[in-house]
Parts: sequence; C-alpha cells; structure tokens
Amino acid sequence: MSLDTVLKHLSTPRLNVYCSSFSLSPEKDQEKLIFIYLAIQDLTSCFYPFFQLTEIALRNNIDTAMRKNFGDYWYKHLILNQETERNFNNAFTIIQDKKQNHSHDDFICEVTFGGWVNLLAPENRCADVDLDQVQEGLLDQVKSIRNFWSDNIDQIFPGREGKKLPEIFTNLKTINNFRNRFSHYEPLWKPTSRQSGRIATGSFVLSDKFEQALFFLNDKRQKTLAILKICSPEIHKKLTDDLKLVDHFDQKTAVYLAQWKRMNKKK
Repeated sequence: MSLDTVLKHLSTPRLNVYCSSFSLSPEKDQEKLIFIYLAIQDLTSCFYPFFQLTEIALRNNIDTAMRKNFGDYWYKHLILNQETERNFNNAFTIIQDKKQNHSHDDFICEVTFGGWVNLLAPENRCADVDLDQVQEGLLDQVKSIRNFWSDNIDQIFPGREGKKLPEIFTNLKTINNFRNRFSHYEPLWKPTSRQSGRIATGSFVLSDKFEQALFFLNDKRQKTLAILKICSPEIHKKLTDDLKLVDHFDQKTAVYLAQWKRMNKKK
C-alpha cells in the first residue's frame, strides 16, 4: 500500500492538525506524517486503563461511603448544582429506558466521570454555605452533607497524602478534561496554554516538535497516574510495579524517539 493510499484512509481533516502542528507537508513529508500520527496514536492508547481505573475507583469509593452514610439512592439526599443534577438525572433516565426493574448499581454505572468529579464542587459539598443564611428546615441536611466530606475524605481518597478536597477537585477536573479529549479523539499531545507560553518565550528546552509532543503526553500521563494513586494506591501499585504499564509507555516513547531521530538523519 502506497503512502498516498494510507494518507487517504486517514483523511485530510484529521491530518491537518498534525501538518500544522509539526510543520509538515502532506505532499513532501508523507513518511514523517504517517509515522508521527501512528506513533502518537499508539502512545495515547496507553492512557485507556489509567482513565478507566481512575473513574471506577472514584465512583466506587464515593458510592460506598455515601451508601454507608445515607443509604441507597443517596443522591436524593444531596443538594446539587444544575450541572451535576442534570448529569444524575440523565443517568436515571437512561437506566429507566434500559430496564424496568433497575437497581441502584445499574444507576451508578450510568453516571459519567464528570458527574462523579463534580460532586466535589464546593456548592455540591455545601462548603461555601453560610449556615446562618440557610433557610429553616435545610440546616440539618446542609450540615450532614458538609460533614460527610470531612469525615470520609480518607476513605474516598486513601492516597491523598494530606491533599485537601479543593486541590483534589482541581486535579480531577484536569483529568476529566484529558479523558474527554481522549474519548472524542482530540489530541492529548498538544501543549496547554501555559506550555505554549513557555515555548513562545523560548523557555522550553525541547526545540523538536515531536519531542515536545512526547513530553506533553508524558506530562498528562504523570498527572493521570497521580490522581489514580490518590483514589487507589493499590491499583496504582499494581499498574506501576506489577503489570509494568508505566514502563511500557516509557519503552515505547524511547523506541519512537529513536526512530524519529534516525528518520531525520536521512538525506
């Protein structure tokens, strides 16, 4: 199969972002373009277990603690912001459409990662509520919600190592954004605005754009693993020490970088 045929199957719109980001021509740099595309796709695929296991650990930790404190269908006890309430309502609608005799577990499985993350938003934890301003009849509910998070933080985030809920929430939002980009096939390798600023000012040490892309991927990988460790140190250890999935990513990165350097030495 010719390089032209490969590029045709990948489609011009999908490759345009690679052409512009890496300053490649689809006519003159076909070999490099296909290499970068396939290499990055392979490395990005390594993120799947990290995202999946982080979501499962977060979901199960919250649900277990909530059930213990508020019983099944604990979400009915909470005071949720519009975004989170919409997420939970959508999950409930989906499970009703799927099953007549649905269970609490069925419902929990339909709540999105974003729904679980947003439970940590200050308004959903009643963290910013002035108790003196709470209307009559809601004070006990507000107090129970607020106390739940302070009393159960170590059960929900056993690997937090002193990190507070606001910091964990911010980090989880970042990982949720990575996960959404991953799920919608958007580039994980592109720099953040802060990283772009470093490149523009010349403070970023890697001049090669493929090396930069690998750096950005590794940066996102490290952040994802860090939040996985907060949610489940045991799963994190299994992935890193026993299954060596982290090593697989590093080994692949080294191989692709070596191939890229050899490719650029060709006359």
